[in-house]
Amino acid sequence: MELQYPIQFSVKIPGSEPTMLNIRNSQVFPLGHQYRIMGWDPESWTTKYKGVAFLPLNEEGEFVVLLNYTMDLLVLRSSEMRWMRLKETSDASCCHLVAFRGRFYATFINGDFFIFDPYSLKRTPFTPLPLLRSSKYLVQAGDDELLLVEKFNPFPDAEILDFNRFTCRVSRLDNEADKWVEITDLGDRVLFIRDSGNFCCSLRSFPMDVV
Repeated sequence: MELQYPIQFSVKIPGSEPTMLNIRNSQVFPLGHQYRIMGWDPESWTTKYKGVAFLPLNEEGEFVVLLNYTMDLLVLRSSEMRWMRLKETSDASCCHLVAFRGRFYATFINGDFFIFDPYSLKRTPFTPLPLLRSSKYLVQAGDDELLLVEKFNPFPDAEILDFNRFTCRVSRLDNEADKWVEITDLGDRVLFIRDSGNFCCSLRSFPMDVV
C-alpha cells in the first residue's frame, strides 16, 4: 500500500478536477496575527467562540472586550473583570465582530449590522445601501480602513442556485460621513475571507516569484 506524503494534500476547486499539492519545498510568509479565545465542548468537539474584539478606553490602561459567543455577545470591562451578556443586540447569531477606530462593528446572520459604543455599549443600526440579500464579512485593512465584503447571488430568481456565479461587492467605511462607499479597485491588496476570521494583506508582502 502506498501512503500519501504527510505534507501534501488534495485540493478541490469548484469547476475543476482535484489537484494534488506538494508543499515540501514551499515557503511560509507571515502576513499578520489574530487573537482568538478557544473553548471546546469535550463531547461534541464544537466551540461557540466565534471571535473577540478589544478596545482601549483611556491612557490609564482601562479597556473593554467584546466576545462573540454565537447567539450572545458577552462584554468584559477592565474595571469589573467579569463577563456579562450584552442585552441590546440582534435576535440572530453574530457572524463577524471587529474593533475599528474606537468602536465595535458587528454583522449578524439575518442581515443586521450594528455599531456598538465601547462606553455605553448602545447599538446603532448601520446598513449598507443599496441593501443586498447577502453574506457580510468585515475585513480590517491595517489601521486606516475597514472594508465590508458582501457575497450575493446576482440571479436571485434563477431556478437553480449556482454558487460558482456568486458575486462580491466591496465597500470602504467613510468614518467621517458614517457610510459605506463602494470600491471597484482593490489596488495591490488581497482579501482572505473565511468563517473563522478575515484579513487583508498587500501583494508586496509576497516575493515577486510567487505573485
